[in-house]
Amino acid sequence: MTEFNFLPWRAARREQIKRKFLRSVLWITSASALLTVLFSIAGQSRISIATEQQLELHAQVSELQAPLAKLKALQGAQRDAAAALIQLESLRNERQGLVAALQSIANAITPDAHLLRLERDDEILTLEGVAGGADLTRFMQRLTLEVGAPVALQDLHAHLDDSQRSSFVLLIGDAQESVP
Repeated sequence: MTEFNFLPWRAARREQIKRKFLRSVLWITSASALLTVLFSIAGQSRISIATEQQLELHAQVSELQAPLAKLKALQGAQRDAAAALIQLESLRNERQGLVAALQSIANAITPDAHLLRLERDDEILTLEGVAGGADLTRFMQRLTLEVGAPVALQDLHAHLDDSQRSSFVLLIGDAQESVP
């Protein structure tokens, strides 16, 4: 039988497989290195773009800080103005109430009754004056009708002269609680 020597053929085949393997490794290594470089460049580009955008946003925010501070100051002034307006409206309403009360007192006073002092303490008006007995009674009745609030006689002092007048102190409002 003839002997065949397959060793040179196997050696050549191994060499061919070895070169093919080395070429594959070289291609894969080259492709990996190329992809790594490309991804690194793309990443650096994105990072630089993001950094520029961030710097631009910081610049825009710093430009808006002054107008924002002015806006906050204006909002504070607007709140203060609204509070002042509410207080002014309250004072106006209170003034109208006082004017109406004074008008009611002027309408109710009798010709022989004289007011010497008018004082307001919270919701109570104190009237001090001088009047004759019948005039004081008519004044209190008319005052109750005009004002529409309780009228209480707190103090009455008779004068000893011939005028038959008495000095009085009237309380108008929630005066029932303060009358002794």
